[in-house]
Amino acid sequence: PGRTELPEIRALKNADRPLLAIVGRLEYEKGHRVAIAAMRRIVDVVPDAKLMIVGSGSLEQELRGQVKALRLSDNVEFTGHRTQICDIMSNIDLLLIPSYNEAFGHVVLESIAAGVPLLGSRSGAFPEILENGKYGTLVDPLDPDAWADAALDIIANPAQALAKLKEARAKVLTRYTKEESVRRHANLYMRLVEDFSESNRT
Repeated sequence: PGRTELPEIRALKNADRPLLAIVGRLEYEKGHRVAIAAMRRIVDVVPDAKLMIVGSGSLEQELRGQVKALRLSDNVEFTGHRTQICDIMSNIDLLLIPSYNEAFGHVVLESIAAGVPLLGSRSGAFPEILENGKYGTLVDPLDPDAWADAALDIIANPAQALAKLKEARAKVLTRYTKEESVRRHANLYMRLVEDFSESNRT
């Protein structure tokens, strides 16, 4: 009683019209430009594929310009900042996480919890969280062709990505939710210590 069930891990809703998403601040280190460049190739193969860019930030106008230049205006939607990430996750088929150097992959854990296949950068915290691709596909963060190939492979053959996701549910989610809880308490403690020290100096 009181136990919350995780959403079902599911195959793509429609392989002819897959919905991809990026969730994060629109800043250089988040890698949106590489993902948008990859989207051009994805759309060449799957014309009705869509990319939802969730977040706000200083690169928004530049990214909108890139979308227009690549003739992707009908395939890419900028949603702005959204707080209901669970609602977004429940509607997408594939999450792209093209960050160059992510310290801790909260969005990876959200994706695993939501039952959504993911592509993550082979950089930052992702190789450790996903055990070098065992629990999710990793891609060179600077290679748009590699992102396009990996996304198209999951769209055409989702079985392997879904199998990795099931294993991630069993192993990664349990481990990192416990570690993150410890980390949050440690960070809060350090902030309180710093605030206390600062107040004693003033």
